[in-house]
Amino acid sequence: PEEEWCGGRVHRVRKNVLHLMRGHVFCIQGKSVFVMGGAYSIDRASRVQGRSWWEEEIPNDAEYALARVNLEKRGNRVNLVISHNAPAAVLHAFGEYPDGHDEKLMKFFRELYRNLDFDRWFFGHWHKDQSYKEWTAVHYDVHPVL
Repeated sequence: PEEEWCGGRVHRVRKNVLHLMRGHVFCIQGKSVFVMGGAYSIDRASRVQGRSWWEEEIPNDAEYALARVNLEKRGNRVNLVISHNAPAAVLHAFGEYPDGHDEKLMKFFRELYRNLDFDRWFFGHWHKDQSYKEWTAVHYDVHPVL
């Protein structure tokens, strides 16, 4: 079920397991946390639509609009960003180069990169553990953030 939690919308998966929904800002232990999951499955060719990949893997226009509204309400300032992917310019610093399938998402992240004031940004799509400035790619490592 969907419900409000710490200022944003979540799906309650289990009693103590929540899915933080895209485009929301949560206030957790005094920190503002913006979340924007989703990325293109680069191995779609070997998967089956509706079974092992879904169109909903990519944020839709309503989720982008919601994210913009929620960030504007906070003056485009949050402590943490948690996303699946990251802006292309940042990915280049990590030695990664997007293949062009996530153009709308990359454009949105470029907009955030230019306009959002944040302390730390975590992302996981590239399956590596590496940090660069305020950016952290996460795969296996655990990072205490609160």
